[in-house]
Amino acid sequence: MTVPRVSRVLPLLALSVLLAGCDLVGDVLELGFWAIVVLALVLVSIILWAVRKFSGPGDAPPPPPPQV
Repeated sequence: MTVPRVSRVLPLLALSVLLAGCDLVGDVLELGFWAIVVLALVLVSIILWAVRKFSGPGDAPPPPPPQV
């Protein structure tokens, strides 16, 4: 009795689908990592900008011109 052709191909097909799924999960996780890194950099730069803007000398008058 011979094994049908589908029965021989089915394990190979299942293995290829599982390996492709693992690769997809790895790519999604890598993309998520870089998205978090970019988001963190954007948040840190916004916080630094706000701190510098609101912690300046205020509305101090400009210095007087030098006397000649």
